Amino acid sequence: MRSAAQKLENRASDLERISNVLASHNKSALHRKDQDFRMWVATGVGVVVGAFLLAFVPRFLPFSADSRVAALVMGESVWNAGVSLMTSADPATVRRVAEADRLVIANKDALADCRASAAKAGKEQKCTIVVPGPEKAQ
Repeated sequence: MRSAAQKLENRASDLERISNVLASHNKSALHRKDQDFRMWVATGVGVVVGAFLLAFVPRFLPFSADSRVAALVMGESVWNAGVSLMTSADPATVRRVAEADRLVIANKDALADCRASAAKAGKEQKCTIVVPGPEKAQ
């Protein structure tokens, strides 16, 4: 009878130990869900803060980081990214600047002579330039 009571006591002890282990696993699973939720919240906050920093911090840096970040985001060179930004902001002005550039390039020698003449005379000079005709579509 004593061995039966001892077996019963051992089984009860085993059952208590197993129930404690199961309770520990259950608490651990709840903690994991809580940790997962916190991890996703931290990830979301990190993405938002990172986007904010990427958008606003470069303009306060002493070197031209803002234009480099724009070029990186747009996947273009700094020059092409700048032209794209200007074109999206004011296409008519960009067209005028491009036309003026073509006019200067076409008349670079005449403009250089005129500048030299103005520098020598010390006052503005009237110069003759050639205005190219409209470009033909090819």
